[in-house]
Amino acid sequence: MPLTSGLAMPRQGPGFAVPSKLLQKKWEDRKYKSHMDKMHSMKSGLDTTPPKKQPHLTLRLKKVQLEEDRQAKIDNDNELLLQKMSWIMTSRGRLDNWNDYESKSLNRGMRDREQQKIANENIRIAKSLNEVKPVYNIAKWEEEDKKHNYLLGMINHTTKDYAPGLTPRKSPRRSLEEESVAGSDFPSSRATSRRTHSKQDSLKESSVPKLPRLTGEAKEKVDSPVEEDAKLLFRAIKGLENGDEVMIKTMLRRTCGHRNIVKNKFRANYDLDLEGELKALMGSAYYLMIDVLLTEQDAADAETLNKRIATKDVGGVVEMMVMRSNAELSALRETYRKKYDKTVEEDIKDSFDKHVQLFLLTLSKEGRNESEAVDDDLALNDANELHELTVVSFGENTASYIEMSADQQSGDGRWLNDNGKFMKLLGERSLHQIRATLHAYKNVTGEKDLTDTVASDCGDTDFTTAVKTLATLLRTPHAFYVERLHDQMSHKDPEFIRMLLDRADVDMPAIRKLYKKKYSVELVDDIKYRCKGEAVKLLLELATRLTPHGKAALAKFRKFAMVATAAVPQKKIPHSKRGADHKKESSIKGNPPHGKTTKDHSKSKKEHVDKGHKDKKSQSGSPNSKAGSDHRGTVHPYENFDVLRDVEAIREAVVGFGTDEKPLIDILSSRSNEQRQQIRKKYQEKYKKNLIEELNWELTGDLEEVVQGLLQTPIEFDAFCLHDAVEGLGTREAVLIGILSTRSPKQLHAIKAQYKKAYGKEPSSVIADDTSGGFQTLLLELLEAERDQSNKVDQTLAEKDAALLYKEAESTLDLSDANFRNVLTKRSRAQVRATFAAYKKLTGHDITEGIKKAMVGDAEEGYIALACALSDPIQFYAERLHSALSDSAGTNDKMLIRIIVSRSEIDLAEIKQKYAELYGVSLAQSIEGDCGGEYKTMLLALLGK
Repeated sequence: MPLTSGLAMPRQGPGFAVPSKLLQKKWEDRKYKSHMDKMHSMKSGLDTTPPKKQPHLTLRLKKVQLEEDRQAKIDNDNELLLQKMSWIMTSRGRLDNWNDYESKSLNRGMRDREQQKIANENIRIAKSLNEVKPVYNIAKWEEEDKKHNYLLGMINHTTKDYAPGLTPRKSPRRSLEEESVAGSDFPSSRATSRRTHSKQDSLKESSVPKLPRLTGEAKEKVDSPVEEDAKLLFRAIKGLENGDEVMIKTMLRRTCGHRNIVKNKFRANYDLDLEGELKALMGSAYYLMIDVLLTEQDAADAETLNKRIATKDVGGVVEMMVMRSNAELSALRETYRKKYDKTVEEDIKDSFDKHVQLFLLTLSKEGRNESEAVDDDLALNDANELHELTVVSFGENTASYIEMSADQQSGDGRWLNDNGKFMKLLGERSLHQIRATLHAYKNVTGEKDLTDTVASDCGDTDFTTAVKTLATLLRTPHAFYVERLHDQMSHKDPEFIRMLLDRADVDMPAIRKLYKKKYSVELVDDIKYRCKGEAVKLLLELATRLTPHGKAALAKFRKFAMVATAAVPQKKIPHSKRGADHKKESSIKGNPPHGKTTKDHSKSKKEHVDKGHKDKKSQSGSPNSKAGSDHRGTVHPYENFDVLRDVEAIREAVVGFGTDEKPLIDILSSRSNEQRQQIRKKYQEKYKKNLIEELNWELTGDLEEVVQGLLQTPIEFDAFCLHDAVEGLGTREAVLIGILSTRSPKQLHAIKAQYKKAYGKEPSSVIADDTSGGFQTLLLELLEAERDQSNKVDQTLAEKDAALLYKEAESTLDLSDANFRNVLTKRSRAQVRATFAAYKKLTGHDITEGIKKAMVGDAEEGYIALACALSDPIQFYAERLHSALSDSAGTNDKMLIRIIVSRSEIDLAEIKQKYAELYGVSLAQSIEGDCGGEYKTMLLALLGK
């Protein structure tokens, strides 16, 4: 039955009613919870996760920054490149095809500095090793050994030998003695003498041996020039010497034969290839120069001849045939055949036409006449035969002339035919005879030259060029070489370098003069302008060569080039015309073929330098010399003094790269100071350069100081020595005393003025700042120059001064006393010596002993030096020289130079004599033992050795 809505029970679900509501609720809660768990654990049907991030869509700021930096760098580089390109396009280029450019590394400067430091250190070490002085006096040992041997010899020959009785020849004693003597490495002189005496007849007296020279000394072994050059090159390769200077001394100033001997010696001594080592040292710029210098002469000539034949250089081939003797041509042909597997004759036939072939082969044939005799009549006859024209021979028969061949038309074939007169002349006559014929031809034809005739007959052909070259070489060979040097001038042309090298040893001065006359420019300047590279300095050295070194080559060249114009007959030429002609031919100055002037002039220039040393000796011992026999110096005025000639000789010695010290030593050591001042002044006027500064730049070491002292006036040199004594480390009291006590008041005033002028200070203020005490006062009073210059001696005053100097109460010398300074600074030198003698008589000891007792310290040396200088200046300087040469710290070169230079014209001869008396050895021997090189040579020259 249906229930009413008000009374109906709520439905509990689709099922049945629950019996228990609590259980029902619990079950419902469980279901709900289970449902919620399922709901939470259930995955959604839609993918709501964020999308995957792709790499190309990710913004990476670091990478973007790197890319921007890279792009900025690229833009910057492009900008710099654009700037460089723009600069290159708007400016001139700095690279050319004249030089060989090499890439430079970034650290080249640092490496160069490191290499320079190493080289400087090596040079310093080598210099120290070379300058080290022996501790032992070997010369003294040798002298004592000679004395000892001499005494032993005297004893052995004068003392009776008390030997036992005679022993049989085969006795055991004799054999034992002989075995002991023979078995010893160094048998004594006694054993040798005893054995000798046993063999001599007892009745014969042995002769007294010859007394050996007690003053002799062992000669040092002197290396040959080849050994010296090899050693010098080795030192240069090791970085101990300057490469350019060594190249000049050992290569450029030597002959080709000498260079090749040095090359072989270098390999034998050091097992190194000189050519390769020099190229590694000097660099690529010197390769060609080194190849030319170290190539043998025959090989170089063969190479040059091959090049000239290949280029059809007729004039060059003629030069090689004419300027070489038969022996040289024979060696050239043999070398040519070995080098090119072909004879010279074959190459000439393949390269030139038949007429030039005939000319060259005739000129170079074996057995060419080399006679130097000239037959004037034969030359005139040959010239007349060459002058006979074809037209004259055939008269007016012009048709016959036209029908002739070309060779016949060329002067009746006298030029080009092998049977023609000219070819016969070329093949049979000597070059001297041909030269005379050329001159005679010019006289016969009325001043028409043979080359003009050949040119008009044969035209402008190679044959004409060959004849002209022959005539030029026979008349004025300098003109040929001048033209060649001008046309081939290039630092890359081996023929130019070889020609410059060859002529430098023969006639370079004449070539320079003719070059300037022809081209209006100095050869040296032209080389500087037209040649490039570092090796140009070597070319300039060759071009500035003055005195030929190849004496044999020079003699041969001059002998060949002498023109015997006086021996050639002058026919049909008026006297006035001949004079004009001779004047015209002699206009080329410096040409050896044209007279004795050049030869005598060059000879006199050479004798002028070499003669100075000899004349200096003759002057010192000649009573007729200007200096007189009472001159006590070793340097005297040069009798044949020519200031211009001396200036030119000095200029020649220092010009170019490298300095020739010998002419400097010969000239400066044999001229008085007055003459040297004239040289100094003339050098300034002529070359607008200070000679002292020029030589200081060229010279180094002690030789530089000697030369500087010689070129200064005595006043300038004294001022320089004073400055050096007080401005250096410590004060050299002996130097100050030596100058201030031995100069006259007039000289001292001049020295003070020069010191003020040169150094901007008063010498008195400098001395006051550098010294102290009573010695300072003494020096300043000496500098006041108030000494009496008379030679009178007042013995009473001397005794009075001696008594004042010595005080009985103190028994010592009061050096601070004004009386002591007054005696030393105001009295004349003769009066001072008398006072010292009275002092010795009064006290029983020398004045120097009193000084030693009175004081100690640095000033003691100065006071003693002053006393010695006043009492005996000769002995004072001799002792100072010995002190300079025997210094334990090494030779005191400054003191040595100062004394020898300053006393060379005053009393150096007496100082030498006193030195030998005091020390038993000459001053020259002491200098030879302690000094070396050109420095030693200069000092010995000033001593008169």
